Amino acid sequence: MPVGYATASIEFSTFAACEYVHMDCLFVDASVRGNGIGEALMGAVIGKARSVDLGEVQWQTPEWNAGAIRFYVRQGAVAKAKQRFFLALR
Repeated sequence: MPVGYATASIEFSTFAACEYVHMDCLFVDASVRGNGIGEALMGAVIGKARSVDLGEVQWQTPEWNAGAIRFYVRQGAVAKAKQRFFLALR
């Protein structure tokens, strides 16, 4: 049974006029956190970005997810402020 996973795709930023890798999800089961699995998954996403010659990986996490934020900062990531809007249609 998998203990973690990462999902990512190549996307295009109309704001920056370039492609980047968007990491949609990085998850490691709580029972195995702290064993390097998150770093390995993040490394795989970064490796894919480098293999297709893209210079940036982007993702987002909720403000309340302090554990994830600490993990990302330890990886060298920098947060950028952004507002996310939703419009319910149903």
